[in-house]
Amino acid sequence: MVEVGYNYCFTVTANAELKAIRIADGKEIWKFECPEPRTRGTTIPTPLAVGNFLINIPDSDATHAVEWDRTKPDQPPRMAWTNNLGMYCPINQFRHHEGHFYGFTGEIQESDEKVVSDSVLNLVCVELATGKLVWHQPGFKTGVSLTLADGLLFVRSYQSLRLIEATHKGDQLRGMVKTHDVWKPTLNLINFVQPVLSRGRLFVRTPDELICYRVGE
Repeated sequence: MVEVGYNYCFTVTANAELKAIRIADGKEIWKFECPEPRTRGTTIPTPLAVGNFLINIPDSDATHAVEWDRTKPDQPPRMAWTNNLGMYCPINQFRHHEGHFYGFTGEIQESDEKVVSDSVLNLVCVELATGKLVWHQPGFKTGVSLTLADGLLFVRSYQSLRLIEATHKGDQLRGMVKTHDVWKPTLNLINFVQPVLSRGRLFVRTPDELICYRVGE
């Protein structure tokens, strides 16, 4: 939800467009066409609203940022930047921390279960204001997801869980554990489940188990 002027709105991806819809009566406040609407697929991640920026990572289209003045509801937004980063976004949301956002790039190879399960993605840090790729770290097996808390990224990568500092100064690994031994070639979504953090405990679902880690007091 975002505030535009005196209107509280929610933003949605309407296939080839971003739209701001007023909550009070459902009226469309503005809409914005994405860079390459003819190549669009199905967009899963929710647009990320930070300040006057709205970051959108649509499937089969370029990552882009829309900027608008929230105090002027009748003024249409403008394109702040666009960058074909190759973000991997069929399932996972991206996370914002101190002017940067974090997510994955790359693609799943072919359609064979074994090949799909062996596909490797990159964890990336992108500057929010410019779309500039700040750093990338390869080596994350498909089945990726991440949770952000207290400036730390809990990064799921199939059989492993890594604790990485959310900083633009590079991939700073704080620790890693192997979560389970079970390995199942799969095309489904069982390994994309996001770790859940609650009251100092982190819950991770594997193909056969639910694991709880104590990560804080």
